[in-house]
Amino acid sequence: MNLPSSRIPWLDNIRVFACILVIASHIVGQFFVSPPFTPDNETFAWSSFYTVLVRVSIPLFFMISGALLLPVRDTTGQFLKKTLHPRPVPLPAVVCVLHCFSVEL
Repeated sequence: MNLPSSRIPWLDNIRVFACILVIASHIVGQFFVSPPFTPDNETFAWSSFYTVLVRVSIPLFFMISGALLLPVRDTTGQFLKKTLHPRPVPLPAVVCVLHCFSVEL
């Protein structure tokens, strides 16, 4: 039994590309941690160049999420109630626990 798919293939491809860029950003970040960390080093220059190229990954994820939210059929109040309803309780609870234990973020 084949069910109709509601997936958007080109959006899935962009998501895969963004995942690869996130992995690449973590790999490039290792060059900044390992010595020698001097601006005149050739490794530093190349890792800086690649870092600039892979920084688009997080904005891509935000844009994909926004694109998937576009066909909203609810009113603004219904949408906000549905998306924000489960979140107000955990945040103050976490803040209170961190404050009680004096944990600095």
